[in-house]
Amino acid sequence: MSLHARTVGVVRLSRHSNRADDPSTSPERQRKVIQGDPSLTIIGWATDLGVSAAKIPPWDRPDLGQWLRRPEDWDTLAFWKLDRLVRSVGDFAEMIKWSQGQPNSTGLPPVDRPKNLVSIADKIDLSTPTGKAMAQITAVFAELEAAIIKERVNAARTEMYAEKRWPGGRYPFGYRPARLETGGWKLEIDPEAHAIVNELVNRVIAGEPAFAVQLDLQSRGVPTPKGGKTWGNVNVSQMLRSRALLGEATYKAITSGDGVPIDPVRAEPLITFEQWNALQEVLSRAGKRERVTGASMLLDVAFCAFCGSPMYRRHMGASTVKGRVRKAYMYYGCGGRWSRRVPDCEAKSAVRGDKLHPIVERLLLAEIGHLEIMRTIKVAGVSHAAEIRELETALDDLLARSTGKGEAVARVYAKRIEAVEGKLAALAAIPERAPSVREVGTGVTYADRWAAANEQERHQLLKEAGIRVEVAANQGGPVRFGLFDRPEGYEAVVALTVEDGAQVAVYLPHDLAERATGQAVPMTLTTRPLPPFVAP
Repeated sequence: MSLHARTVGVVRLSRHSNRADDPSTSPERQRKVIQGDPSLTIIGWATDLGVSAAKIPPWDRPDLGQWLRRPEDWDTLAFWKLDRLVRSVGDFAEMIKWSQGQPNSTGLPPVDRPKNLVSIADKIDLSTPTGKAMAQITAVFAELEAAIIKERVNAARTEMYAEKRWPGGRYPFGYRPARLETGGWKLEIDPEAHAIVNELVNRVIAGEPAFAVQLDLQSRGVPTPKGGKTWGNVNVSQMLRSRALLGEATYKAITSGDGVPIDPVRAEPLITFEQWNALQEVLSRAGKRERVTGASMLLDVAFCAFCGSPMYRRHMGASTVKGRVRKAYMYYGCGGRWSRRVPDCEAKSAVRGDKLHPIVERLLLAEIGHLEIMRTIKVAGVSHAAEIRELETALDDLLARSTGKGEAVARVYAKRIEAVEGKLAALAAIPERAPSVREVGTGVTYADRWAAANEQERHQLLKEAGIRVEVAANQGGPVRFGLFDRPEGYEAVVALTVEDGAQVAVYLPHDLAERATGQAVPMTLTTRPLPPFVAP
C-alpha cells in the first residue's frame, strides 16, 4: 500500500441491525479503526447507514456511490471489514474489475488510474497478489454469512407465524398488536377498525362502487387506516383484495414459489370465507370507476338514436346576438360525432337538457312510476376449492423445501406441515353451496324515490334500474333510428315521442319491462300524434 494515498473511508451499517450502538459495528468504531492506519490519508467519508450490502451494491448506495462517480478525487477505498463494502462475491468481483480499469457492469465512469481497495481487519490490499487472493476468499465467506443470517431470520419469522405470534412491523387495517402473557406479541381484532372494514366490504358486495363508499366515509369523518381524513388517498382496492382480511400472513419468506401462503393464518379473520368469495367476485367484475359526483342525469343512460354512441353534456354560455340576450343552457350531443369516432353520424344537432330531462321523466314515470323498487340480493356460494388448491400447492412446496434440512429447521417445517394439513382437512369438511340470487322489495316506488332525489341521485337510480334512452334532435320530421347493435335485453321500446325538438325513445331491461306492461316484448307509444316511422 502506498503511503499517504488519498483515502475515502467507507462506513456502512445494515438496515437489519437491531444494535446500532454495538461497539463492534457502530459507525464510530469503524471510523476509529480506519483512522488508526498510519499509511492512509483520509480525505473524506462515505457513510451509508441503514443500508444492506446483501441487497444494494456499492455503486448504488447514496453516499459511497457519489464518491465512486468521482474516481479522480481519490486513490484508495478503506473499510473496517470486507462485509462493510460488499456481501456478494459478484459485487466484489465487479468492484475489483472497475478499480483496475477492466470491463465491468457497474455502470460507473472509468477510473483515471488503478484504485486500491483496503480492508483493515481482513488484511486485504489489492496492491499485492496475495491481497487480491485473500480478497476473493474473504468475499466468498462474506456472502455465505449473509445467506446464513437471512435463513436464520426467515426461520425465526416462520416459527413465530407457526405459533401465531406477531414478529413486528406493519399490521393490516382491522387489527392491533396485543401482548402475550408468555411474552411476545400477537394480532387481535380492533373493534372500531373492524366495523369500518365490515361496512366497506358489505357495501361493495351489495353493489356500491368502492370509491363512492370512500367518499361517504370521508364525509362522515371516519378516520383512514393511518388516522387521516382523506379516504381518496387510500388504496381500498388493494385492501379488499388482500388475504389479510382472512387473517392470513403473506410474508414472502414463508410462501411457496408462486406466492401462496403456507399455513397463512396469523390472526382471527375479519370476514368470513363466504364474504371473501362474494367480494372477490364483485371486484373481478368491476370495470372502470363510475363517476359518482358531477355527473349529468343522463350520463351512460342517453345514447344517440342514429349511431348508438353515448350522449354527453355540454354548456352554452350566455350571449347577446343582435341585441337579444340569450341565456346560458345545457345541452346533449352525440359523443361519437363530437369525438369523430363516428364521423358520418347524422346527429348534427344537439338537444337541450332543459327540454330533454322533463320528457324522460314523464315517459319513464308513466311506465314504471307505480312499481316498487326491487333490490337484488346475491347470496354467495360456499366453495373452498381455490383455497384447497392453493394449500395443496403450498404443501407440496413445503415438503420439497423441508427435505435435507437440519434438525432445528426440520422442526419448524414440521409445524408448518401439520398446520397446513389441519387446515386442508377443515376446508374439505365444509359443504359447498351454489350461489343464488333473489329479489327483495324495498317498499318504495320509483315515483317516490324520483320525487325525493336530486339530479345525482336520479342518475344513480336510472343506472341501477338499467334504463336506456335513445335521443336525437327532431323538429317534427320522420322518426328515424340507426340500425346498430343494441345491448342484449334492450330490443323493445316501451315509450316513444317527438316533442320540443327532441325524438326520445325509452328502453327498459326485459325484467322491468315485463313488470311494467305484463308483456315480454312491449311497445307503447305516447298519445301525442307521431310522424310516420322512416328507417335511415
